[in-house]
Amino acid sequence: YHFITSYHMTIKELNDRLSKNNKKFNYISPRDFLDFTIHFTNLLIEKSDELSEQQEQINKGLHKIIKTEIMLNELKEKEVELKKKQKETHIKIKEFYEKQLLKVEKMNIGKLKINYEKLVIEQSYIKSRIDEIKIKLERCKNLVFKLRNEKERWGQQMIKLRDQINNLLGDTFLSSAFLAYFGFYDLFYRKYLKDKLKEILKKNGILFSNDLDEVECLIKAYDKVKWLNCKLPNDHFYLENVTILQRLKRYPLIIDPEGQSIEFIELFYISKKLIKISFTNNKFMKILENALRYGYTILIQDVQKIDPIMDSIFNKEFLKINDRNLISLGDQVINFLGTFNMLMITRDSAYNFTPDLCSRVTFLNFSITQSSLQNKILDILLRNERPNVYKVKENLVKKQIEYKQILRQLEEDLLITLNS
Repeated sequence: YHFITSYHMTIKELNDRLSKNNKKFNYISPRDFLDFTIHFTNLLIEKSDELSEQQEQINKGLHKIIKTEIMLNELKEKEVELKKKQKETHIKIKEFYEKQLLKVEKMNIGKLKINYEKLVIEQSYIKSRIDEIKIKLERCKNLVFKLRNEKERWGQQMIKLRDQINNLLGDTFLSSAFLAYFGFYDLFYRKYLKDKLKEILKKNGILFSNDLDEVECLIKAYDKVKWLNCKLPNDHFYLENVTILQRLKRYPLIIDPEGQSIEFIELFYISKKLIKISFTNNKFMKILENALRYGYTILIQDVQKIDPIMDSIFNKEFLKINDRNLISLGDQVINFLGTFNMLMITRDSAYNFTPDLCSRVTFLNFSITQSSLQNKILDILLRNERPNVYKVKENLVKKQIEYKQILRQLEEDLLITLNS
């Protein structure tokens, strides 16, 4: 991990520059490095298993197609052989019939009949075998015809999978750094940090994918559909934020001057009994206690300073006594349900959070981007000027993502069916 130490220092230098020139404050701590190592270990196992499983499934699928093609050729040869035998048997019957007519007076009629029936039975058996082979041939031809494009695509996918396996270590470093370090920064500095890490990986001879998209690498297709249905702006920067949000090791503190995330959070956590509150609310402690006891999700708004009473929650200092999960809150110990979750949000992007707080939370920067602003203005114009077109466009975007998800699922089902 010596080069990650170097990367750690790169981020510290960037933070110093931002605090001096842009009045944006972030402090890196050993916890960030710990988060990175946890993400790296988990992702390396997860992606290694995932790639191995995909490779095994495609290998089996390709083997099944090759096996079917071999069977097809064998059946064709068998069909030719049986037709030849059928023809020979037909000739034998004809010859037998003609010869035996001449000898019918000298031979036993019963014996003649037995010999004739044997030839007819043989011919009938050959015909039934030919019919069976024709059915199998038709099935094999249909399967090979329908899978001819899949065979080519799976072959290309195997090449891609081999590249991904070769690049697994570097891609895991990039994805882990993305999850552990990138949340605080805007689009420009995320690209800067990613480029810096690529330089370090190249210098140390570690392979990685130049075109790696961390969002596509870390989420499932249906995740994006679900997020967009919860009114998340269809902007890659915000997709990155929610990708990080789904894999957090610490509670998130969202920097959102324009309130871009509020509607999404309300819709996304609606099934988790989301409660919105602020530290200034007189009932804050009572609401927090209930959320901990019953496993609710709370959204604390307008955060700047954190009450020290929250330390045990930030540090996740949970106790287990018998079958009960407990946590200290002030001067009392209360029951804790594992489904509890907490999000915090601030509109002040220039607030100087203390190093101690920075080490306890994961920042997520939801500040508006140029592309999201353009998209928002275009959406407002389209919604007001051409509401019907706007509705069609929204549906098309969702359908496109849904179809990708369905296609991926069908591909997986096809491989499972072929391998069963």
